[in-house]
Amino acid sequence: MPKTAASPWWEEGALDAWRQAGDPLADAVVELLGEIDQRPAMKSSLGFVESLAADASLPMKQRRILNDFLTASSSLPEWLDWEAIARGQTFFVRFGMVHSTALLLGGLLESYSDTQTANVLMRTGRLKKNTYRRIFETGSMVYDAMIPDGLHSGRKGFRTLLKVRLMHAGVRRLMRRGKDWDLERFGVPICQEDLVFTLLLFDCGTLNGAQRLGLRVSSEQREDFHHLWRYVGFLLGVDEALLPETSGEADALYRAISKRQRGEPADGQALARSMIDSLADRAPFFLPKAGIEALCLRLVGPELGRYFNLKSSLRWHLWFQSMTPVLRRLQHRAERSPLVATGIERIAIRWGEWALREGLGDEPARFPIPGISR
Repeated sequence: MPKTAASPWWEEGALDAWRQAGDPLADAVVELLGEIDQRPAMKSSLGFVESLAADASLPMKQRRILNDFLTASSSLPEWLDWEAIARGQTFFVRFGMVHSTALLLGGLLESYSDTQTANVLMRTGRLKKNTYRRIFETGSMVYDAMIPDGLHSGRKGFRTLLKVRLMHAGVRRLMRRGKDWDLERFGVPICQEDLVFTLLLFDCGTLNGAQRLGLRVSSEQREDFHHLWRYVGFLLGVDEALLPETSGEADALYRAISKRQRGEPADGQALARSMIDSLADRAPFFLPKAGIEALCLRLVGPELGRYFNLKSSLRWHLWFQSMTPVLRRLQHRAERSPLVATGIERIAIRWGEWALREGLGDEPARFPIPGISR
């Protein structure tokens, strides 16, 4: 991938350059799609790109733009370790209910603390309109990515991530073409810094939340989990220079961006409230609003809880606290018995399938390209 910033991210001021960087390969594809007369159907945006790339009647210059995107996405980075990916997926799936809860109510919530991400979401209405469904669309992307072998080229998880990448490029194009987007003030919409921060929330943020629920995470599990998300970031178009090699580096970048981008909380609080309201008394948690809010607070911790103006209660605190020893006993048994581990994984997979059906209904996640897909 092209490097758009010369200095390593940890050097003073280096992250500023990443606010002006989008995803050149995906952005070029979406610009091309905006120029031609044909429009991809929502369910097949990636398939449409693939068919155009193979269309001999299309000018070579245009086909090269499409093929550059597809070839770069299918090219394996030198650092990729498929065994680590598989271990990371197994760890996620085995405790899927815990990780999914931590990701959706913790990591996704914390992403709203990035004032620029919250700004884009508020302007597009993406999480203010039909919030419940949008949350499960994110869950669907994660579910596809966690399927064993699902990240291999051509498999479902691989294809879903490329669709999401093209969707991001579509949003970026629409926002930049809007009259009220201040590029100097806000940077590029869904810029590289925002992309990697969201990725790290799914990585570091999810594990932090899972540990707050009582899950024990070894250093080996943390590294495998990070490696898994590092490759997910590669497929989503995050520049390799922003993909930390180790979980320790990932945590450092996560904290650096969080400190940089946390500003005025109004948009983040509005998005958080919309999420909590939409999930109250509904699948997959069936908790009242007070319970959802208290769970969010437990997952993100007191500092972010104050930022989002989250409220808790002694009742819910004691209830979630009582679940910690239960989870740890279950984890202990799974680590000692492959039979127990397999059983837990099967239950978690079925729970995930059920939750997605409840959240998405008869209309699976499509990830259309805004302004392009029909």
